[in-house]
Amino acid sequence: MLSLFGVIMGALVCWWQASFFRHPKRWRSPVHRQDGDSISTNGFFCGYNGVTWVVAVNQAFGGLVVALVVKYVFLHSMSYVER
Repeated sequence: MLSLFGVIMGALVCWWQASFFRHPKRWRSPVHRQDGDSISTNGFFCGYNGVTWVVAVNQAFGGLVVALVVKYVFLHSMSYVER
């Protein structure tokens, strides 16, 4: 039963990729499809205020901190395994 599911899902993914790459207009992001003219004249970051930048930088910094903590915990746990 599981192999049948894998075959069906594999066929669907293959079909989706084939249909996606046949139509170059689908390569553009939804943002560019909707506001392409505004983005090309004003730039992508037009309209960002200070609060937006603070949130974006905070999320990026938080992701880096989580990556470092996970790396440290993994290395620390491996030292217990080796003993």
